[in-house]
Amino acid sequence: MKRFKNKRFYLVFILLFCFIISSFAQQTADIIPATLTPDKDAVRLNETEFINNTEFIYYAFRFSGLNIENTELFVKRYEILLENLFLYFEENKTNLADPYKKGEAILLFLHDNLLKKYVEMETKLDELFNKGVFNCVSSSIIYHALAQYNNLDVRAIRAKDHAFCAIIIDDKIIDVETTNRFGFDPGDKKEFVNSFGNTGFVYTPPSNYKDRHEISAKELLALVLQNRIAELQRKGNYMDTVSIAIDRNAVLGTDDSFTDMMNEFKNYSLQLSNKGDYKNAVIFLSYAASVYNYDPVLTDTASKLLYNQIVRYLDKNQTDLAMDFYNYFESDPIIIPAMRQDVLVLIKQRELNIFIQNKEFEQSHPKIFEYFGQNFINSTDKINYLVFIYSREITRLSNNSEWIESIKIVQQAIEETEKDSRMVKLEENLKYNIGVMYHNKFAIFYNNGDKDSAAAVVEEGLRIVPYNKILLSDLEKLK
Repeated sequence: MKRFKNKRFYLVFILLFCFIISSFAQQTADIIPATLTPDKDAVRLNETEFINNTEFIYYAFRFSGLNIENTELFVKRYEILLENLFLYFEENKTNLADPYKKGEAILLFLHDNLLKKYVEMETKLDELFNKGVFNCVSSSIIYHALAQYNNLDVRAIRAKDHAFCAIIIDDKIIDVETTNRFGFDPGDKKEFVNSFGNTGFVYTPPSNYKDRHEISAKELLALVLQNRIAELQRKGNYMDTVSIAIDRNAVLGTDDSFTDMMNEFKNYSLQLSNKGDYKNAVIFLSYAASVYNYDPVLTDTASKLLYNQIVRYLDKNQTDLAMDFYNYFESDPIIIPAMRQDVLVLIKQRELNIFIQNKEFEQSHPKIFEYFGQNFINSTDKINYLVFIYSREITRLSNNSEWIESIKIVQQAIEETEKDSRMVKLEENLKYNIGVMYHNKFAIFYNNGDKDSAAAVVEEGLRIVPYNKILLSDLEKLK
């Protein structure tokens, strides 16, 4: 290998190389959300069988989007909340031996001290502690945490688009609609019914088993992630939904959570493509597939995006760009083989179309057979292309009065197009026109009394189009 003699040049080369690598890394970072691997805490929660109270509230803050350092700060605020709860018990002389009274007191304490304003889409626990805003998920989580800490048999309940808690006392289910101050064992409480409607939910009593089901503590925590995804979707921020969906799948590890994660990958790639960035959309899906396997959601989406981008190029006759795009992903397994072949055929067909439009017969003719031999066009396409170039060539020859060559060419066309009716008709019209042209020349000489020249014209015409009825009739006149 030849060495660099100029050290300054060598330094410039190294700096340029580093810049290129850095630019590529930045481009990748811009389109691929930080990492496609789940947060360690999400994995740890999945591997944990029993979640104690400290772990439960820790994960609640982490899944709200806080880093570890800030999570620890909020956990300390939660511990202060616990201290205040015990003071509340003392001030209100709560009978702590009675789980019913204790459970009701916890809900009242939360609404007196923490839960200030109901906001349907606000799920994050830090927002609850900072501003007092809450929804059914965040209020259920904080109630669940306090009830668990106080040794109540608390459960999380999921209904249609809603979450709440329940505690079990002597095998009886006591519902806790945490969004409402009067939501402990709500039943037909007038105060509860009058105010609960403001949340937009309908109370689902224990008797409605088909409309509600118990979920685990992990599933309740995962609702924070799910609601954050929904809020980001509402704002059109699909890039950030990717990492949250990954964490949610790591927590739950179910077929449904995996499908949801695949759909978030798809949504983000579609958002990129809607911005015209088809290449990075497919690159992202390819990267996701390399991590989470080649799920049909990813391969189907990537293949359709490849197709759409190539069609966009071909609509503008940008076959070079279409081919470059195809070549970039030609060997990438993210593209379904059938789609890969289909788009290649589309490109080649458009290439051939443009080539034929702009090249003469001598160049176009072999190209048609070349593309047919490579299975880029079928028999019907081949005949259609041949009809086009032969018709164009025959017109050119006729305009130049090259009658013998035009007859030869049209007969060749009939043979190669398997006696296509258009070529047969063209031959008939050509021979008729040649006959008319020679007849008109004949008429001029004949009318002027120059029968020798008239006879020469007829004989010349019959050599080109034997048995032409018009010229045979002219010949009879001469006789």
